[in-house]
Amino acid sequence: MAVCTNVTTATQSGCKATCGYCHATTTPAVYRDCLDIYRADPHTPSGRYQVTVTSSYGSTKSLSVWCDMSNGGGWTVFQKRFDGSVDFYQGIKSYEQGFGSIDEEFWLGLQNMYEMTAGHQNSLRVDIVDYAGNHSYEQYGGFSVGQGSDYRLHVNSNPSGTTNGHLEYYNNMAFSAKDMDRDTFTSGSCAERFHGAFWYNACLQKSNMNGLYKPGLDTQCLYYAMNYNDCNGNTAVEMKFRRED
Repeated sequence: MAVCTNVTTATQSGCKATCGYCHATTTPAVYRDCLDIYRADPHTPSGRYQVTVTSSYGSTKSLSVWCDMSNGGGWTVFQKRFDGSVDFYQGIKSYEQGFGSIDEEFWLGLQNMYEMTAGHQNSLRVDIVDYAGNHSYEQYGGFSVGQGSDYRLHVNSNPSGTTNGHLEYYNNMAFSAKDMDRDTFTSGSCAERFHGAFWYNACLQKSNMNGLYKPGLDTQCLYYAMNYNDCNGNTAVEMKFRRED
C-alpha cells in the first residue's frame, strides 16, 4: 500500500493524493519454515530467522529457527551441538518445549517439530564431525515427528550419504527421556543407561545424538557419548529437516 505525506506535488505511482514523497509499506511475508525463506531468496545465508508455525488447533505462533541454506538450502535445524555448552540430559518437558539458544547449541522442541512436519513430505539430514575432524552426512526421506505425547519418529529406510546411523532402527519409536521411559527394553531405561534422550528402541544403540558431549574414542563401547554409527563421541552434530512438497 502506498502512503503519501507532506502535501505538495508528487508523481510517484500508487499515490492517491498529491504529496512530497511516497513511502511504500508492505505486509511482512509469512514463512512457514526455512524452505519458504530459501525459495523467497536462494541467496539468503544460513542463520537465525523467524517463521510462523500453525498448531493442530489452527492457532499460530512466531518461532526463532536456525536455517541451513547449504546442501540445496531450506533446512530447518532442530538439533545443533558443537561445544558441550548445553546440557542435553534433560527431562521430557524440556524436550517437548525445546531448550538452549538458537545461536548456539539447542534442541528445537518436539512439539514444534510435530507442528512443522505434520502433513508434509520431509527429508531428514544428519551432519557429523567426528572426534578426528572428519565430516560425514546422512539423508533420509519420509521424516516426520508424530503428535504428543509419544512424538513418534517416522523415517524411511535406504538413506543416502557417507555414513550410516541406522535411524530406520528407531522408526515408529516413541521419544524417551530420563523421566519418561517409552523404549522397548524391559530391564531398565535406555535414556538413563545412555545418559541421553532419543527415540530409543531396545538399547541396541546405533546412535545417541543427545548423549554426553565427550568427543573421542569409546573403547568400551558404552554409548554414553554423542555418537552416530559407532561407539565414538563426535565433535559436532546437526539434525535438520526440509519439506519436499
